Amino acid sequence: IKDGDDFKYDILGISTTKIFDIVGNVTGDVTGNLTGNVTGNINNSTLLLQTGGTERLRISSEGYVTKPYQPSFSVHISNAHVAASMNTGTQTIPFDSVHTNIGSHFKTSGVDAYKFVAPVAGNYFFALSQNHNSRVDSKILKNGVKFHEAENEIPQSAIAGQWHHHTVTCVIPLVAGDKVHCTTNNQDGNPYRAWNTGDWDNFSGFLIG
Repeated sequence: IKDGDDFKYDILGISTTKIFDIVGNVTGDVTGNLTGNVTGNINNSTLLLQTGGTERLRISSEGYVTKPYQPSFSVHISNAHVAASMNTGTQTIPFDSVHTNIGSHFKTSGVDAYKFVAPVAGNYFFALSQNHNSRVDSKILKNGVKFHEAENEIPQSAIAGQWHHHTVTCVIPLVAGDKVHCTTNNQDGNPYRAWNTGDWDNFSGFLIG
């Protein structure tokens, strides 16, 4: 193999003991470790990256980038927690039902119930969407410490029991093992509720990078 060659080979076991520059066209499989820069065009309908034979990233011919194993979740609250929503004071919002949970990093049971446990270091986006008819003070917490909060005070002119809605969003830097969850403080108590159930309330998040 020399500079300028056009060739069709399978290159097996490239390592630091075999160092060379390739200028030309490569058709075939490259198995091993590549250290250096790759400059040029990949003439195919898609660019596919795999580890262990499993697709991890794909770039389509249109430029769409998909990462099927990128951590993400979207959860809501079941009807089992209607009574708890009328409790006075602060409690963890019981997101126990899953729309999607790529990687199963959001926990709906066990010691980390209703928490997201970061699998890898990075910046993560989170969004809390909450429906309520009591005055509430809601927080997104990182490792049990407030990271972001919002308060929704129902106007005096509002009809008692009228439903209100608010959304809290933030980007949180996490390391592997960090935990994120939501709390809310029902300032009024029974019969007023700090959350609804079903799809009225949602907690979502994903790894940005």
